Amino acid sequence: MKEGRKISIIILSKVEENKLRKDTTKLFFQPDISGGITSLNDVEWVLNMRNITIEGLGKISGGEYDIISVEGVGDLTGDIKASKLMVEGVLKCNGSVESDEMNIEGVITLNKSVRVKDLKIEGVVNQKKEKIEADYIYCEGVLNSEGEISADKIEVEGYISAPEIYGEYIKIVNYKHLLDRDVHFNIFGFGFHNRKGKGRSSVDLMEATTIELSNVKAGSVRGNNVTIGANCVIEEVECDGNLSIDPSAKVGKVNGQAY
Repeated sequence: MKEGRKISIIILSKVEENKLRKDTTKLFFQPDISGGITSLNDVEWVLNMRNITIEGLGKISGGEYDIISVEGVGDLTGDIKASKLMVEGVLKCNGSVESDEMNIEGVITLNKSVRVKDLKIEGVVNQKKEKIEADYIYCEGVLNSEGEISADKIEVEGYISAPEIYGEYIKIVNYKHLLDRDVHFNIFGFGFHNRKGKGRSSVDLMEATTIELSNVKAGSVRGNNVTIGANCVIEEVECDGNLSIDPSAKVGKVNGQAY
């Protein structure tokens, strides 16, 4: 398909999809298609690059999509691949998610694994047991995970809770006055409440090349360059490079030379 052509028919049912595959010439007479179709490859592009927007209540089946936008209340019933997933409402995912970009301003519950390039959280993400893998995670909302989180770069200015976090660069800078507040969403009359007020982000184990923490409770912190900032409570720190510990931090066992 030549660059610049636009196709407005994006979402196709299984019946429509099978019909298109049998007779591609019918596409030329659809009033919603501009630019024309020249080959079966163009048809495949139409079938695979699908946009979905949920503004009320809706379900999304498994498959490949271009952009998924949830502004209401949605239920994802199968595994998906998408270029972009945006949630401003509420979404429950019972299938795995693979996406280039995820922007979460509402509430999303993930019951299976997630693989994403860029994950931005301004709302609430609840991950149940499975793993989150990303290139980059930025969180100024809430990220609760019962499974491992792994990313090249992780920056948190909100709240994060996980058993294990791995990365090249991890920065968790929590602001206590924000952590002591409740998070409450009201979407289409539905109330969603997430209690932050534990005072600190909580991680059992984190490991990275560079780690910067403040207002964090952790079991074990392992890194090459580690900064333990104000109000941290850490059971054990292992550092084979530069180690800095704030006087207000409470640290148990230290393997490394603090300065």
